[in-house]
Amino acid sequence: MASTHHSSIVMLVLLILFAVIHSGGAALRTRAEAVIGARAWRLIFAAASIPSAVVVIGWFLAHRYDGVRLWNLQGVPGMVPVVWIGTAVSFLFLYPAT
Repeated sequence: MASTHHSSIVMLVLLILFAVIHSGGAALRTRAEAVIGARAWRLIFAAASIPSAVVVIGWFLAHRYDGVRLWNLQGVPGMVPVVWIGTAVSFLFLYPAT
């Protein structure tokens, strides 16, 4: 049985914190905009969300080979095109949402 590595726990905590900051901020949008205005809320939201996303991505890149391996799909035929297509589709959904 594999033990949980420190990096896995830190990554989980960082992801939860990012989710709370990002989704919580999005949920507060209508009330916050009514109090401080749309522009000020976007500034506060971006000032919290962007750095937290950078920390999550930076930690992942620095520790991507640590911890528990859930799957390894390197070398699977056709995986690179699947990832590129999935990324393109996600941006097609993301663009209208913003």
